[in-house]
Amino acid sequence: MTGSLATIRGLELDWVHDAEYASSGPSRYGSYLASRRAKILEDVEELGSASWALGAFGIATPPVLSPGLVRLAHPKVVACTLGLGDERDVVARVEIGSAPETTTLRPFHLLGWQRSPSDRLEEPSHYDSEGRRRPTLLTASTLTGPIELGRVSEHVPRGAGDLLVDELLAGARPTLEDLVDQVNELAAPVLELLRSPA
Repeated sequence: MTGSLATIRGLELDWVHDAEYASSGPSRYGSYLASRRAKILEDVEELGSASWALGAFGIATPPVLSPGLVRLAHPKVVACTLGLGDERDVVARVEIGSAPETTTLRPFHLLGWQRSPSDRLEEPSHYDSEGRRRPTLLTASTLTGPIELGRVSEHVPRGAGDLLVDELLAGARPTLEDLVDQVNELAAPVLELLRSPA
């Protein structure tokens, strides 16, 4: 990625929060990874790098780890997931929120995305000040793209299910860094086009 696109980040990793809130061991994420070690390694046997990428990323994001190690870093990015594609490849799905004109919503008493004090798009309350339910219309575009597994394959854990947490983390850390970089490379050109306020 070159120029200003390199500074546009849809996702980021918060290793500091991960270490500060670890209840046992050096990493909160590492503990979650270790608790799912047997299933991850079983899936890796079947699908290899794709399974490792999906497992490492899935554990690092809500609802498994909340708040996630992988954080939404751009105000318009409202969600990001990785999934298995038709070709048994890994596909990123980045949800980019867009706010329709509020005047188009008024006749229907609908609310759209609300802006937080930090300028993030957030889902509004489903109740008004008098406790009445109110519907929301949250529009978003879905950006999808393939994830290259070449670099990920270098970090797939090898061996039996008795790998230590440190060994799992040694493979998971560069895997997550690579996956987040690839999602950011995918999303940056679109986020650059949408620089004007939603």
